[in-house]
Amino acid sequence: MNILTVKEHILNHLGEDDKLIGFFIARGSFPIFWILLLGPLCVIFLKTYYVSVTKNGINFHKLSFM
Repeated sequence: MNILTVKEHILNHLGEDDKLIGFFIARGSFPIFWILLLGPLCVIFLKTYYVSVTKNGINFHKLSFM
């Protein structure tokens, strides 16, 4: 996903009185034996979150292939 698309998505989901301070990408990992067992298919199950920091708190936006 493009960084500008992510920023637009986050801004669309903010409240009226909320202000975006910043955001970053967080990716979950899984044990090494799954990588050895499934190989390149592990990318399908990789979970990606966009964490946005706002004036009123922290928001998590999930993005994954499944």
